[in-house]
Amino acid sequence: MGLDPIAQGRSRPLSTTVRPFEVEPFFILAILGLFLYIIGTKKYMEFAIIKTGGKQYKVSKGDLVKIEKIKGELKVGDKVVFEDVLLVEDGKDTKIGTPYIATAKVEGTLEAVGRNKTVEVVKYKQKSRYYKKNGHRQPWFKVRVDAIK
Repeated sequence: MGLDPIAQGRSRPLSTTVRPFEVEPFFILAILGLFLYIIGTKKYMEFAIIKTGGKQYKVSKGDLVKIEKIKGELKVGDKVVFEDVLLVEDGKDTKIGTPYIATAKVEGTLEAVGRNKTVEVVKYKQKSRYYKKNGHRQPWFKVRVDAIK
């Protein structure tokens, strides 16, 4: 019982309390500097909410958005204009449409055209030898937002 704790293979006696986690002053300064950098560089982003393909998307200038295919013959590099704009935020002012903003539009460039992976559609009725199997690939566009007006 009265043996030395170091002789028992322990680095400290069992009766002492553990000191709280000690942090180097440099580490605290680094965290504080990172926090101030994030706060200082945060700017109010201009964004808009558009409606296309039955869905709503929040877009900013420079965003690449994957949307449903738009009717018409469009090729990569073509300009696309979204006129169904529901909301525009420019950092100072927020405009909300009822349901759309008449003067607002979002312009973009078509970056890519493709189709999703195959979704299998199976129809089956038991005991009647009825079995139908079809596949479907949903087309999509990727649009780069150029301007919010």
